[in-house]
Amino acid sequence: MRKNISVLSLIVILFCMHIPTNLNATKWIVNVQSFSFTPSSLPNVHLGDTIRWVWINGSHTTTTTAPNIPPGATIWSSPITSAVPSFEYIPAVTGTYNYWCIPHQGMGMVGSFVVSLPPGFAFNLKIFLEGPFDGAAMGTSLSGKGLLPLDQPFGPALPYYGNNSPSWYYTGTEVVDALPADVVDWVLVELRDAPNGASATGATMFARKALFLKPDGSIVDLNGSSTPSVNVSVTQGLFAVIYHRNHVAVMNANPITGSGGVYNFDFTTSSANFYGGTTGCKELAPGVWGMIASDGNADNQVNDFDKIDVWATEAGLSGYLGSDFSVESESNNVDKNTYWLPNLGKSSKVP
Repeated sequence: MRKNISVLSLIVILFCMHIPTNLNATKWIVNVQSFSFTPSSLPNVHLGDTIRWVWINGSHTTTTTAPNIPPGATIWSSPITSAVPSFEYIPAVTGTYNYWCIPHQGMGMVGSFVVSLPPGFAFNLKIFLEGPFDGAAMGTSLSGKGLLPLDQPFGPALPYYGNNSPSWYYTGTEVVDALPADVVDWVLVELRDAPNGASATGATMFARKALFLKPDGSIVDLNGSSTPSVNVSVTQGLFAVIYHRNHVAVMNANPITGSGGVYNFDFTTSSANFYGGTTGCKELAPGVWGMIASDGNADNQVNDFDKIDVWATEAGLSGYLGSDFSVESESNNVDKNTYWLPNLGKSSKVP
C-alpha cells in the first residue's frame, strides 16, 4: 500500500507542477545503504532533473519538511526499503534542499542538493539613460540621423579620451547589417553570478553582450525585438551590470529572480533597485530612476577629465560623440551645463 501511495504522489507531482523545459535533463542516482546517502551532496542539479534514491540495504527513508527546502517546493517522505526500493523527485523550485533518513538522522544519514535553472536563460531588463530621457521615454536622435554604428562601440582604439582602460572595454563581435527601428543606442550588459551585491565583483562575471536600448527602456537583442539570452546557468544569484559609453555604470542591488527560464528586472521604478541606492543612480522624473550622464572617458566617475579631455575637445561638433552626454548628436553647452556640471563628483557604485 505504501508503495502505491508513493507512486501516486509522484504522478501528481509530475503532472501538477510547472517545470521549465530542460531538454538535457539528468537523472541523479543516490544510493541508500549502510546509514548513508551516496553521494550525500549534489551541487549541480537543474530544474527538470530527477533525483532517484535507490535502496541497497537496510530500512530507510528519504524525508524533508518545509523549512528545509526552498519556499514553494513540494515536500516528500518515502520509505526506501526492500519493499519500496526507489523514489523519484523532480524539483520545481531553485535553491537548496536538505533531507534525511528518519530512523538514522541522528547517525548522520543526511543529504542535500542544490537546484538552479537549466543551462540557458533569457534576461529581460529595463533601464533609462539620463541624457536622452524626456520625462517619459528616451529619444532616438542618433538612429534617426543615421549616426549609430552597425558594430558594437565598446572596443575603441586606446587610449579612449586619455583612458587606457575604459570600464566597459569589450572586443565582442556583435554587428548588424542594418539598424532596427527605434533604437536609442548600444548598451553593454555584463552578467554576474554571486550570492549578494557586495560579492558580485568583476571576478563573478560569466557573460557579456552588446545589445540595443529602446525608447521605453527595454534592452533587446540585435534584431530589435527579441529578449536576450545566454546558454549558461546561474547557481547563486543573477546580477546585471549595464554600461553605456558616456553614462555611469549601474548594477541591481539584490539577486534577480528567475521564473520559467526568464529573469525580469526593471531598474527604473526605485532607487532601491540599484546597488548603492540613490548614490548609484539618479531620479530622472518623480519616481523614475536611471543612469547618470557625463562619464565621457568611461572611468566610472564624472570628473574634470570628462570636461577637459572629452567635452572641450569636441564642443561644437556633431556625430557619434563621447561628449554628447544628451545622446542627441551634438556636443554643446547643454552637455556641459545641464549634464556634466550637476553630476560632477558622482561615480559608479558597481563593485
